[in-house]
Amino acid sequence: MRRTWIVLFSIIAMQFVWAAEKPIADVFTRSASAPVTNVKSSEPQHFVGHYDMPPLPLARDTFATYAYSYGDIVIFSYADSNECEIIDSAGNKIWSGLLMLDEYRLQKGITPGVYMIQASKAFTVLSGDPFTTGICNWTAVDQNSSPLSTKMLSVGPSRSEGVPVIAVFAYQDSTYVTVRNLDNQTIIWEGYLDSAKYYLREQGEVPPIVYSVEASKPVYTMTGGGLGGKYIPSYDGTFVGRDFITYQQLWRAGEAHDLQIIPWEDKTTVSVVDLNNPLDTIWREFFSKKGEVKGQRIPLPGTGRALYIHSDKDISLSENPWVSFGPSSSIGFFLIRSIDRNGLGIGTEFHQPLEGSVSWSTPYVYSRLLVVAYSDNTDVTITRTPRYGGADEPVWKGKLSRGQYYRYTCPLDDVNAWATYHVTSSEGVSVIGNCRDTEGSDFLPLWFAIHPGVLVLPSPQYKETECGVPTSESNSGAYLTIIRNTGNIADLMNIELTN
Repeated sequence: MRRTWIVLFSIIAMQFVWAAEKPIADVFTRSASAPVTNVKSSEPQHFVGHYDMPPLPLARDTFATYAYSYGDIVIFSYADSNECEIIDSAGNKIWSGLLMLDEYRLQKGITPGVYMIQASKAFTVLSGDPFTTGICNWTAVDQNSSPLSTKMLSVGPSRSEGVPVIAVFAYQDSTYVTVRNLDNQTIIWEGYLDSAKYYLREQGEVPPIVYSVEASKPVYTMTGGGLGGKYIPSYDGTFVGRDFITYQQLWRAGEAHDLQIIPWEDKTTVSVVDLNNPLDTIWREFFSKKGEVKGQRIPLPGTGRALYIHSDKDISLSENPWVSFGPSSSIGFFLIRSIDRNGLGIGTEFHQPLEGSVSWSTPYVYSRLLVVAYSDNTDVTITRTPRYGGADEPVWKGKLSRGQYYRYTCPLDDVNAWATYHVTSSEGVSVIGNCRDTEGSDFLPLWFAIHPGVLVLPSPQYKETECGVPTSESNSGAYLTIIRNTGNIADLMNIELTN
């Protein structure tokens, strides 16, 4: 399969660099002798950036999106003869080329910032440092920005500490799955999976493998290489819903994973159980108000573990370092794209748990929140609820135009910065949480797949589906059916109810 030769050469050369490096840290623990210095941050607390790049195209069936990164950008092509380009904030093309179906472009050495990716056909984007360090976790999405699909392209883990994994989950019985190495076309695994069953590959490589998942029915795939940094997909094909399954890998002996529950409705009850032992209730919580985010340290039984999460109302699930870490103890690193109420990552309301910044480490560790605007005259309001108690606090309020982004840098050693950040906007935006600029990766939301005026047809909103996972059943044998519009405008849906 064709690849850009300079990228291949750099990947081969880096194998020797990686082999000589010490294990990459994804958490700093504060020494008892380390003072809190209360020094001034080296970057502004509030910053509004502007792109001198062409605006995102608004015509239907165009393919473009914004992408934030600080190390790697990986573009996956979902079609043949796909003309792709990466444009920096100054409007310069830093790369352009032709990708065929299942090919990818690895662009390394990215200067931290926001880029525009434009193509002639559908693609997805993995951002952060999946090749540079390859730690933390991410959930793949397809060309429709959906985490459930019959075809996914992604990158595996490269860390060797713990037990890094690639996991593939099925949602319907008799789902035939093929996992393939895209670089050499060898089949890693193929076989049938039933509903709530999963394939697990416990291995990491340097450099990491790039792989595809193809299935006869929708599945989801995740990469587990560190202590967190992803949202868990729901059964309905977005990141908001009522039923979820995931896998928490052993990233270090004796450690755990943080899980945050974000309720989107009042009076919500959530249960977390061991997927392979449903009688083992790990966590059960009641939320009186929407947006009342709570976290829990989920212990591991000496190995990795699959979880099943059920809620009686809509929730999102964020796996990123938060509740186990604190301003006087330790800080974990991650990159995570936040999820809005509609569940795909571009919307008008977000709740994102975030750590603060600390000066007791060398170098200092900064945590940041980024808001990217896709439309002119976008009013943005950000508040936060401190994790350790206290009233909600204003963070920033302003107006962004298409081609602008706002960045909030948590002040060093500000205890109240360890909080849940609430972002609301008048037009669709995307939100990214980030702790430290060298560890963490995630797939980014796709403007062309989500925006209703640009939405490429056909899409998941307009295709025939079947009820694959019933959540309840009456005595008359009729399923309780919940229909959710995952777009931003009203749709006319023709619905035929059978049983």
